[in-house]
Amino acid sequence: NETGTVTITADPNNGAAGPELDLGGGAGTPIDLVFNSGNYSTPQTVTVTSTAEDEDPGTGNRAATITHTTDSSADGDYEGAVVDSVAVTVLEDDCGFWSYSQMDFNKDCYVDLVDLAEFLSEWLACTQPFETGCVNQN
Repeated sequence: NETGTVTITADPNNGAAGPELDLGGGAGTPIDLVFNSGNYSTPQTVTVTSTAEDEDPGTGNRAATITHTTDSSADGDYEGAVVDSVAVTVLEDDCGFWSYSQMDFNKDCYVDLVDLAEFLSEWLACTQPFETGCVNQN
């Protein structure tokens, strides 16, 4: 926006149950992204972290949503504009006492056909040992 300030609020909580997210303002706290004539065309990066503690290791990945609202704008063209939500997946950070299995390629705490397919795809793509960009599967 070249004519006025637009404030977009990113809300990591949205009143929903699920993993608690921190967008940089504290766990579950909305943050404001301010766009003005000096930065309207510059993307603003938001780092998302989860503050949820695993009470039961191995619970798997969890879903969360970050919603956005245009709370205020000096430019009427943007007041109340609809901004898409962002779906976030909080990845499981451990799989019990021993963590991930070496063969759990997608880190979902299960070794299954999806992991086998990923292993075979890597193996087929990297037929020469220690080829650049290939993972040694020994």
